[in-house]
Amino acid sequence: MSYLFRWIKNRFYFSRIQRIASAGLLLLLMSGTLFLLIQDQLFRPSLTFDQDFEQEVRRFETLNRKYDTLTPFVFDPNTTTLEQWLQMGFDEKKASSILKYIRSGGKFGTKEDFHRLRIITDKEFAQLEPFIKISKKKPAEVHAGVKTVKPEPFPFDPNHIEETDWQKLGLKAYQYQNIVSYVRAGGVFRTKRDLLKLYSISDDDYNKLARYILLPEKDTAKKWKKHKPKPHEKVLVELNSADSADLTMLYGIGPSFAKRIIRYRNMLGGYCNKSQLLEVYGMDSSRYNGFAEQVRINTGLVQKIDLNNSDFKTILKHPYVEYYIVKSIFKYKEANGRFDSVAELKNVPLIYDELYEKLKPYFTVTNTGK
Repeated sequence: MSYLFRWIKNRFYFSRIQRIASAGLLLLLMSGTLFLLIQDQLFRPSLTFDQDFEQEVRRFETLNRKYDTLTPFVFDPNTTTLEQWLQMGFDEKKASSILKYIRSGGKFGTKEDFHRLRIITDKEFAQLEPFIKISKKKPAEVHAGVKTVKPEPFPFDPNHIEETDWQKLGLKAYQYQNIVSYVRAGGVFRTKRDLLKLYSISDDDYNKLARYILLPEKDTAKKWKKHKPKPHEKVLVELNSADSADLTMLYGIGPSFAKRIIRYRNMLGGYCNKSQLLEVYGMDSSRYNGFAEQVRINTGLVQKIDLNNSDFKTILKHPYVEYYIVKSIFKYKEANGRFDSVAELKNVPLIYDELYEKLKPYFTVTNTGK
Protein backbone atom coordinates (compact mmCIF):
# COMPACT_ATOMS: atom_id res chain seq x y z
CA MET A 1 0.00 0.00 0.00
CA SER A 2 2.83 2.39 0.88
CA TYR A 3 4.42 1.52 -2.46
CA LEU A 4 1.24 2.54 -4.34
CA PHE A 5 1.01 5.79 -2.40
CA ARG A 6 4.63 6.64 -3.19
CA TRP A 7 4.05 5.83 -6.88
CA ILE A 8 0.99 8.17 -7.06
CA LYS A 9 2.85 10.90 -5.17
CA ASN A 10 5.82 10.71 -7.53
CA ARG A 11 3.60 10.85 -10.63
CA PHE A 12 1.23 13.67 -9.54
CA TYR A 13 3.45 15.77 -7.32
CA PHE A 14 3.46 19.50 -8.23
CA SER A 15 6.23 21.78 -7.19
CA ARG A 16 5.47 25.29 -5.95
CA ILE A 17 6.25 26.80 -9.38
CA GLN A 18 4.01 24.25 -11.13
CA ARG A 19 1.14 24.97 -8.73
CA ILE A 20 1.44 28.72 -9.42
CA ALA A 21 1.51 28.09 -13.19
CA SER A 22 -1.54 25.80 -13.00
CA ALA A 23 -3.49 28.38 -10.99
CA GLY A 24 -2.56 31.06 -13.53
CA LEU A 25 -3.65 28.85 -16.42
CA LEU A 26 -6.99 28.11 -14.69
CA LEU A 27 -7.55 31.82 -14.08
CA LEU A 28 -6.78 32.53 -17.74
CA LEU A 29 -9.31 29.91 -18.92
CA MET A 30 -12.02 31.31 -16.65
CA SER A 31 -11.31 34.84 -17.88
CA GLY A 32 -11.56 33.69 -21.50
CA THR A 33 -14.89 31.97 -20.88
CA LEU A 34 -16.29 35.06 -19.17
CA PHE A 35 -15.08 37.22 -22.07
CA LEU A 36 -16.93 35.07 -24.61
CA LEU A 37 -20.15 35.37 -22.62
CA ILE A 38 -20.11 39.17 -22.45
CA GLN A 39 -18.43 40.09 -25.74
CA ASP A 40 -21.78 40.72 -27.48
CA GLN A 41 -22.51 43.43 -24.97
CA LEU A 42 -18.97 44.84 -24.89
CA PHE A 43 -18.33 44.89 -28.63
CA ARG A 44 -21.82 45.21 -30.20
CA PRO A 45 -21.53 47.98 -32.82
CA SER A 46 -23.29 51.16 -31.90
CA LEU A 47 -25.52 51.98 -34.89
CA THR A 48 -26.90 55.45 -35.24
CA PHE A 49 -29.50 56.23 -37.84
CA ASP A 50 -30.48 59.50 -39.32
CA GLN A 51 -33.75 60.67 -37.74
CA ASP A 52 -35.43 61.00 -41.15
CA PHE A 53 -34.45 57.42 -41.99
CA GLU A 54 -35.96 56.17 -38.74
CA GLN A 55 -39.19 58.00 -39.55
CA GLU A 56 -39.30 56.39 -43.00
CA VAL A 57 -38.80 52.95 -41.43
CA ARG A 58 -41.77 53.61 -39.17
CA ARG A 59 -43.82 54.72 -42.17
CA PHE A 60 -42.91 51.49 -44.01
CA GLU A 61 -44.02 49.45 -41.02
CA THR A 62 -47.28 51.39 -40.72
CA LEU A 63 -48.04 50.97 -44.42
CA ASN A 64 -47.22 47.27 -44.28
CA ARG A 65 -49.70 46.88 -41.45
CA LYS A 66 -52.25 48.87 -43.46
CA TYR A 67 -51.98 46.51 -46.44
CA ASP A 68 -52.30 43.46 -44.23
CA THR A 69 -55.80 44.44 -43.15
CA LEU A 70 -57.79 42.92 -46.02
CA THR A 71 -60.75 40.99 -44.68
CA PRO A 72 -61.88 38.97 -47.72
CA PHE A 73 -65.07 36.98 -48.08
CA VAL A 74 -66.27 34.88 -51.02
CA PHE A 75 -66.78 37.20 -54.01
CA ASP A 76 -67.00 37.37 -57.78
CA PRO A 77 -64.90 40.34 -59.04
CA ASN A 78 -67.28 40.72 -62.00
CA THR A 79 -70.27 41.55 -59.78
CA THR A 80 -68.74 42.93 -56.55
CA THR A 81 -70.06 46.40 -55.67
CA LEU A 82 -68.08 49.43 -54.47
CA GLU A 83 -69.41 48.96 -50.95
CA GLN A 84 -68.29 45.31 -50.91
CA TRP A 85 -64.78 46.21 -52.12
CA LEU A 86 -64.55 48.76 -49.31
CA GLN A 87 -65.80 46.20 -46.79
CA MET A 88 -62.93 43.90 -47.79
CA GLY A 89 -60.45 46.66 -46.95
CA PHE A 90 -59.75 48.15 -50.40
CA ASP A 91 -59.23 51.89 -50.63
CA GLU A 92 -61.65 53.82 -52.84
CA LYS A 93 -59.06 54.43 -55.56
CA LYS A 94 -58.43 50.71 -56.16
CA ALA A 95 -62.09 49.78 -55.90
CA SER A 96 -63.05 52.50 -58.41
CA SER A 97 -60.34 51.32 -60.83
CA ILE A 98 -61.74 47.77 -60.80
CA LEU A 99 -65.31 49.01 -61.33
CA LYS A 100 -64.15 51.31 -64.14
CA TYR A 101 -62.60 48.30 -65.89
CA ILE A 102 -65.88 46.34 -65.56
CA ARG A 103 -68.03 49.23 -66.81
CA SER A 104 -65.78 49.72 -69.82
CA GLY A 105 -66.62 46.16 -70.91
CA GLY A 106 -63.87 44.24 -69.13
CA LYS A 107 -64.55 40.84 -67.60
CA PHE A 108 -62.59 38.43 -65.43
CA GLY A 109 -62.80 34.89 -66.80
CA THR A 110 -60.31 33.38 -64.35
CA LYS A 111 -58.61 34.28 -61.09
CA GLU A 112 -55.42 34.98 -63.04
CA ASP A 113 -57.28 37.56 -65.16
CA PHE A 114 -58.05 39.46 -61.97
CA HIS A 115 -54.39 39.31 -60.94
CA ARG A 116 -53.14 40.40 -64.39
CA LEU A 117 -55.08 43.66 -64.12
CA ARG A 118 -52.23 44.73 -61.79
CA ILE A 119 -54.52 46.86 -59.64
CA ILE A 120 -53.76 44.63 -56.66
CA THR A 121 -50.35 43.57 -55.39
CA ASP A 122 -49.05 39.99 -55.38
CA LYS A 123 -49.44 39.93 -51.61
CA GLU A 124 -53.08 41.05 -51.81
CA PHE A 125 -53.85 38.50 -54.53
CA ALA A 126 -52.42 35.73 -52.35
CA GLN A 127 -54.87 36.77 -49.62
CA LEU A 128 -57.83 37.03 -51.97
CA GLU A 129 -57.32 34.01 -54.25
CA PRO A 130 -59.00 31.40 -52.00
CA PHE A 131 -62.12 33.59 -51.83
CA ILE A 132 -62.49 34.34 -55.56
CA LYS A 133 -65.42 32.46 -57.12
CA ILE A 134 -65.97 33.47 -60.73
CA SER A 135 -69.32 32.47 -62.17
CA LYS A 136 -69.47 31.35 -65.78
CA LYS A 137 -73.00 32.72 -66.06
CA LYS A 138 -74.02 36.19 -67.11
CA PRO A 139 -75.00 38.63 -64.33
CA ALA A 140 -78.69 38.18 -65.06
CA GLU A 141 -78.33 34.41 -64.84
CA VAL A 142 -76.33 34.59 -61.61
CA HIS A 143 -79.28 36.15 -59.86
CA ALA A 144 -81.97 34.19 -61.68
CA GLY A 145 -82.11 31.54 -58.98
CA VAL A 146 -82.37 34.06 -56.14
CA LYS A 147 -85.78 34.38 -54.60
CA THR A 148 -87.04 37.87 -55.40
CA VAL A 149 -89.23 39.98 -53.20
CA LYS A 150 -92.77 40.51 -54.49
CA PRO A 151 -92.82 43.99 -56.11
CA GLU A 152 -94.51 46.67 -54.00
CA PRO A 153 -94.09 49.90 -56.00
CA PHE A 154 -94.16 53.18 -54.08
CA PRO A 155 -93.19 56.79 -54.90
CA PHE A 156 -89.40 57.21 -54.79
CA ASP A 157 -86.48 59.42 -55.76
CA PRO A 158 -83.70 57.22 -57.28
CA ASN A 159 -81.08 59.61 -55.90
CA HIS A 160 -82.12 58.85 -52.29
CA ILE A 161 -83.11 55.23 -51.90
CA GLU A 162 -81.58 52.23 -50.11
CA GLU A 163 -80.84 48.80 -51.59
CA THR A 164 -83.66 47.17 -49.64
CA ASP A 165 -86.11 49.67 -51.16
CA TRP A 166 -84.93 48.80 -54.66
CA GLN A 167 -85.70 45.17 -53.86
CA LYS A 168 -89.23 46.11 -52.89
CA LEU A 169 -89.63 47.79 -56.26
CA GLY A 170 -88.93 44.44 -57.93
CA LEU A 171 -85.39 44.98 -59.26
CA LYS A 172 -82.82 42.20 -59.23
CA ALA A 173 -79.61 42.51 -57.19
CA TYR A 174 -77.29 43.22 -60.15
CA GLN A 175 -79.68 45.98 -61.32
CA TYR A 176 -79.91 47.95 -58.09
CA GLN A 177 -76.21 47.41 -57.28
CA ASN A 178 -75.38 49.07 -60.56
CA ILE A 179 -77.66 52.02 -59.70
CA VAL A 180 -76.27 52.37 -56.16
CA SER A 181 -72.69 52.32 -57.47
CA TYR A 182 -73.57 55.03 -60.01
CA VAL A 183 -75.01 57.33 -57.30
CA ARG A 184 -72.13 56.76 -54.90
CA ALA A 185 -69.68 57.64 -57.65
CA GLY A 186 -71.33 61.07 -57.99
CA GLY A 187 -73.95 60.30 -60.61
CA VAL A 188 -77.27 62.15 -60.43
CA PHE A 189 -80.69 61.32 -61.90
CA ARG A 190 -82.39 64.59 -62.94
CA THR A 191 -85.27 63.21 -64.97
CA LYS A 192 -87.25 59.99 -64.97
CA ARG A 193 -85.71 58.80 -68.21
CA ASP A 194 -82.20 59.19 -66.80
CA LEU A 195 -82.70 55.69 -65.34
CA LEU A 196 -82.57 54.32 -68.88
CA LYS A 197 -78.97 55.52 -69.19
CA LEU A 198 -77.92 52.55 -67.08
CA TYR A 199 -77.54 49.33 -69.08
CA SER A 200 -79.09 47.28 -66.25
CA ILE A 201 -82.52 48.97 -66.62
CA SER A 202 -84.61 47.76 -69.56
CA ASP A 203 -87.48 49.63 -71.18
CA ASP A 204 -89.88 47.19 -69.54
CA ASP A 205 -88.40 47.87 -66.07
CA TYR A 206 -88.64 51.59 -66.68
CA ASN A 207 -92.26 51.45 -67.84
CA LYS A 208 -93.23 49.61 -64.64
CA LEU A 209 -91.56 52.23 -62.42
CA ALA A 210 -92.02 55.48 -64.37
CA ARG A 211 -95.24 56.66 -62.69
CA TYR A 212 -93.68 56.20 -59.23
CA ILE A 213 -90.47 58.16 -59.90
CA LEU A 214 -90.47 61.52 -58.11
CA LEU A 215 -88.57 63.34 -60.85
CA PRO A 216 -89.70 65.63 -63.70
CA GLU A 217 -90.09 64.43 -67.27
CA LYS A 218 -87.65 67.14 -68.43
CA ASP A 219 -84.64 68.65 -66.70
CA THR A 220 -85.65 72.19 -65.83
CA ALA A 221 -82.50 72.72 -63.76
CA LYS A 222 -80.05 72.57 -66.65
CA LYS A 223 -79.96 76.31 -67.31
CA TRP A 224 -76.31 75.98 -68.28
CA LYS A 225 -77.47 74.16 -71.41
CA LYS A 226 -79.02 77.31 -72.78
CA HIS A 227 -75.66 78.75 -73.81
CA LYS A 228 -73.92 75.45 -74.30
CA PRO A 229 -71.60 75.41 -77.30
CA LYS A 230 -71.98 72.90 -80.09
CA PRO A 231 -69.38 70.17 -80.64
CA HIS A 232 -66.03 71.57 -81.79
CA GLU A 233 -67.22 75.17 -81.37
CA LYS A 234 -64.24 77.45 -80.63
CA VAL A 235 -64.67 77.80 -76.87
CA LEU A 236 -61.35 77.09 -75.18
CA VAL A 237 -61.00 76.04 -71.56
CA GLU A 238 -57.63 75.69 -69.80
CA LEU A 239 -57.88 72.44 -67.82
CA ASN A 240 -55.41 73.21 -65.03
CA SER A 241 -56.98 76.50 -63.96
CA ALA A 242 -60.66 76.02 -64.86
CA ASP A 243 -63.36 75.96 -62.20
CA SER A 244 -66.63 74.02 -62.38
CA ALA A 245 -68.44 76.82 -64.21
CA ASP A 246 -65.73 76.93 -66.90
CA LEU A 247 -65.84 73.17 -67.40
CA THR A 248 -69.61 73.06 -67.86
CA MET A 249 -69.10 75.16 -70.99
CA LEU A 250 -67.58 72.09 -72.60
CA TYR A 251 -69.87 70.01 -74.78
CA GLY A 252 -71.22 67.02 -72.82
CA ILE A 253 -69.88 68.13 -69.42
CA GLY A 254 -72.35 68.88 -66.62
CA PRO A 255 -71.76 69.85 -62.97
CA SER A 256 -71.15 66.27 -61.87
CA PHE A 257 -68.48 65.59 -64.49
CA ALA A 258 -66.94 69.01 -63.85
CA LYS A 259 -66.42 68.05 -60.18
CA ARG A 260 -64.87 64.73 -61.15
CA ILE A 261 -62.46 66.41 -63.60
CA ILE A 262 -61.32 68.83 -60.88
CA ARG A 263 -61.06 66.07 -58.26
CA TYR A 264 -58.85 63.97 -60.55
CA ARG A 265 -56.79 67.05 -61.46
CA ASN A 266 -56.06 67.57 -57.75
CA MET A 267 -55.02 63.93 -57.37
CA LEU A 268 -52.64 64.14 -60.34
CA GLY A 269 -51.26 67.58 -59.54
CA GLY A 270 -52.53 68.82 -62.90
CA TYR A 271 -53.17 67.50 -66.42
CA CYS A 272 -50.25 67.05 -68.82
CA ASN A 273 -52.26 65.95 -71.85
CA LYS A 274 -55.90 65.85 -72.89
CA SER A 275 -56.10 62.07 -73.06
CA GLN A 276 -55.82 61.91 -69.26
CA LEU A 277 -59.45 63.00 -69.17
CA LEU A 278 -60.32 59.46 -70.27
CA GLU A 279 -59.05 58.34 -66.84
CA VAL A 280 -61.75 60.39 -65.09
CA TYR A 281 -64.38 58.14 -63.53
CA GLY A 282 -67.27 57.56 -65.97
CA MET A 283 -65.61 59.28 -68.95
CA ASP A 284 -65.93 57.49 -72.27
CA SER A 285 -64.42 58.19 -75.68
CA SER A 286 -67.74 59.39 -77.12
CA ARG A 287 -68.13 62.14 -74.54
CA TYR A 288 -64.40 62.98 -74.69
CA ASN A 289 -64.37 63.35 -78.48
CA GLY A 290 -67.26 65.79 -78.20
CA PHE A 291 -65.19 68.43 -76.39
CA ALA A 292 -61.52 67.46 -76.93
CA GLU A 293 -60.94 70.35 -79.35
CA GLN A 294 -62.30 72.82 -76.80
CA VAL A 295 -59.61 72.30 -74.17
CA ARG A 296 -55.99 73.33 -73.85
CA ILE A 297 -53.39 72.64 -71.17
CA ASN A 298 -50.85 74.87 -69.44
CA THR A 299 -48.29 72.33 -68.21
CA GLY A 300 -46.54 75.09 -66.26
CA LEU A 301 -49.32 74.79 -63.68
CA VAL A 302 -48.59 71.11 -62.96
CA GLN A 303 -47.52 70.59 -59.34
CA LYS A 304 -44.45 68.36 -59.17
CA ILE A 305 -43.26 66.01 -56.44
CA ASP A 306 -39.64 66.29 -55.27
CA LEU A 307 -38.08 62.82 -55.37
CA ASN A 308 -35.42 63.71 -52.80
CA ASN A 309 -37.48 65.65 -50.28
CA SER A 310 -40.94 64.05 -50.40
CA ASP A 311 -41.95 61.41 -47.89
CA PHE A 312 -43.42 57.99 -48.66
CA LYS A 313 -47.03 59.01 -48.06
CA THR A 314 -46.84 62.05 -50.38
CA ILE A 315 -45.62 59.97 -53.33
CA LEU A 316 -48.14 57.19 -52.59
CA LYS A 317 -51.03 59.66 -53.02
CA HIS A 318 -50.32 60.01 -56.74
CA PRO A 319 -52.80 57.88 -58.75
CA TYR A 320 -50.11 56.48 -61.07
CA VAL A 321 -48.18 54.63 -58.36
CA GLU A 322 -49.03 51.75 -56.08
CA TYR A 323 -47.51 50.89 -52.71
CA TYR A 324 -44.98 48.41 -54.12
CA ILE A 325 -43.76 50.99 -56.67
CA VAL A 326 -43.15 53.63 -53.98
CA LYS A 327 -41.40 51.05 -51.81
CA SER A 328 -39.11 50.23 -54.74
CA ILE A 329 -38.29 53.94 -55.20
CA PHE A 330 -37.29 54.33 -51.56
CA LYS A 331 -35.24 51.13 -51.61
CA TYR A 332 -33.37 52.44 -54.64
CA LYS A 333 -32.75 55.78 -52.91
CA GLU A 334 -31.54 54.01 -49.78
CA ALA A 335 -29.07 51.94 -51.80
CA ASN A 336 -27.85 54.66 -54.19
CA GLY A 337 -28.31 57.92 -52.35
CA ARG A 338 -30.29 60.91 -53.58
CA PHE A 339 -31.61 61.17 -57.13
CA ASP A 340 -29.49 63.25 -59.51
CA SER A 341 -32.27 63.45 -62.10
CA VAL A 342 -35.81 62.29 -62.75
CA ALA A 343 -34.42 60.02 -65.48
CA GLU A 344 -32.95 57.83 -62.71
CA LEU A 345 -36.47 56.52 -62.13
CA LYS A 346 -35.83 54.27 -65.15
CA ASN A 347 -33.24 52.44 -63.02
CA VAL A 348 -35.76 51.67 -60.28
CA PRO A 349 -36.92 48.04 -60.36
CA LEU A 350 -40.64 47.65 -61.27
CA ILE A 351 -40.77 50.97 -63.17
CA TYR A 352 -41.19 50.02 -66.81
CA ASP A 353 -40.85 52.45 -69.76
CA GLU A 354 -44.57 53.16 -70.15
CA LEU A 355 -44.97 53.94 -66.45
CA TYR A 356 -41.87 56.14 -66.49
CA GLU A 357 -43.29 58.26 -69.33
CA LYS A 358 -46.49 58.75 -67.29
CA LEU A 359 -44.60 59.66 -64.10
CA LYS A 360 -41.91 61.86 -65.64
CA PRO A 361 -43.95 65.10 -65.85
CA TYR A 362 -44.99 64.82 -62.17
CA PHE A 363 -41.58 64.55 -60.53
CA THR A 364 -38.62 66.86 -60.05
CA VAL A 365 -35.25 66.73 -58.30
CA THR A 366 -33.74 69.45 -56.10
CA ASN A 367 -30.64 69.60 -53.88
CA THR A 368 -28.94 66.88 -55.88
CA GLY A 369 -25.61 67.11 -54.10
CA LYS A 370 -24.74 63.84 -52.39
